[in-house]
Amino acid sequence: MGLECSELNILMLMSQSLLEIESKRVPEH
Repeated sequence: MGLECSELNILMLMSQSLLEIESKRVPEH
């Protein structure tokens, strides 16, 4: 369970970072 939880946490952090990068990359008009 520990490994699965850690992997899920990593995936969540990666997805959040990607969303933030995309939101910053694309200018809002």
